Amino acid sequence: MNRRLLGLAAGVLLLGGCKKDGSLWLLLFETSSPTECEDPALQHNFVGATEPDADTGDTGEEPLLTVEQELTQSDGAVIAQVTGGSEPVLVIGTQLWTGEKDGSTTTFKWDSKEDSTTTQTGTGYSYVVLYAMEILEAIKLDFKGNEATGTYTTTQTSNQSWTETDTWNTKDVGVMGGQIPAYAYLEVEGPAGAPVPAHNSPEEVECAAANCTMQLTSQCEVSVKVKATELAADEEDYDALGDAYRSPGVYGDDGGLPE
Repeated sequence: MNRRLLGLAAGVLLLGGCKKDGSLWLLLFETSSPTECEDPALQHNFVGATEPDADTGDTGEEPLLTVEQELTQSDGAVIAQVTGGSEPVLVIGTQLWTGEKDGSTTTFKWDSKEDSTTTQTGTGYSYVVLYAMEILEAIKLDFKGNEATGTYTTTQTSNQSWTETDTWNTKDVGVMGGQIPAYAYLEVEGPAGAPVPAHNSPEEVECAAANCTMQLTSQCEVSVKVKATELAADEEDYDALGDAYRSPGVYGDDGGLPE
């Protein structure tokens, strides 16, 4: 399982039924299900280029030994606090989620986003790298008295794109070879007829437009079931509220979300 998604799933379970003055809840969550990831989607405009076939390692021979493994784990547990009112807030340790109520159901969410752009320009040449990361956490609980059931889901999406001038004069900008990483994702037919990694060279036209472009997107999701029970405790028993916060963006100044 993706380490960050697993860390979020294990470190975040939630809270509960929006009491006026806040309340404490014991949360039990089942063992995380396997992370489901879509196949990365690649788009490009390199002429005649294709993605290499994946190496499955299948030799066509029957293996001499078959190994099977099963793993079962006990539920995880955490204590959380939820504030009351029409816009409840869930706090676990130093992490928080904002909530929306719909009848007996409350959904707590936090959407972390971070975008970056790196641009290099010179006479007759440009190279731009765009990168976007989003981690959406959603904790949905249906409250029945002092108990609740629901799910915790984390969806991680990344989008990276590269744009580079197809042809340029190396003397003008000092860039001797293409920087777009086509070689890592694409291959073309080489001089001898065999496939070779694709690349963008200053002198040759490799792409179907004045700029070579490539975009890679991916998405992964993990979900766990949650059971919550309200505790007979005072609000003062939960002393972490003073440190509750959410860092800017995805990683923030503290080096990253908890793992």
